[in-house]
Amino acid sequence: MELEFIGAAREVTGSMHLLHAAGSHILLDCGLFQGRRRESVQRNRERPMSPGLIDAVVLSHAHLDHSGALPLLVKRGYRGPIYATPATRDLCAVMLADAAMIREILGFQAQHTLGRRLVEGRKRVSIFGVERDRRAEVVVLNGFSAHADRDDLVGFAEATRKRGPLRKVLLVHGEPKAQAGLQEALAARGFPDVSAPASGERIRL
Repeated sequence: MELEFIGAAREVTGSMHLLHAAGSHILLDCGLFQGRRRESVQRNRERPMSPGLIDAVVLSHAHLDHSGALPLLVKRGYRGPIYATPATRDLCAVMLADAAMIREILGFQAQHTLGRRLVEGRKRVSIFGVERDRRAEVVVLNGFSAHADRDDLVGFAEATRKRGPLRKVLLVHGEPKAQAGLQEALAARGFPDVSAPASGERIRL
C-alpha cells in the first residue's frame, strides 16, 4: 500500500492524495489550489489527475480546497463513486455549482489570495486586475477556520498514540514554516518518524 501526495504537500490548499492499495486507486480529496489568481488558474488546469486510473473518491469535507476540483475531474471523464458524509454532500451540491467563480471560501486564507491580503490589513487590493481601495471593515474570526492549531494537533497525535503505536506521522496542509514548527513539537514529544512529503512523493504504508 502506498500513498501518493499530489496537492497540499508543503502548502495549504489543493488537497489531493492518491492511495494505491491492492490494485485499486482511491483519491483522497479533490481540492482546488488557491493563491495568486493567474497561478491558481494554471495549476488547477494542469492538476495531474487521471480519471481512468481512479476507482473511487473520498472527501474529508466540503471546503473548496478539498472538493473544488471535482467538476474538473468529472469533466475529464471520471464516472466512479464519490464518498462523503451527508453534510459534506449537501454542502458540495451548493458550493461546487459556483466553484469556477469562488476564490475565497470562509476559513483559512492562503498566501497570495484576496482574503489573505484583507486579513493582513491591506488598504488597497487587486480585484480582477484592478486596484481598489478597501472601504470595508475587516474582522477576523479565527474560530471559523475549522482547522486545528499546533497544540490541538499535538494533542490529537498524543491521544491517537495512546490507542496504539504510531509508526509514522505525515504532515500535509500547511505552510513550510508552520509544518517545521509542528514537526519539531512532535519530535520533542517522542514521535520518531515525522515528515512533510513533497508533491509527487510516494510513501509506503
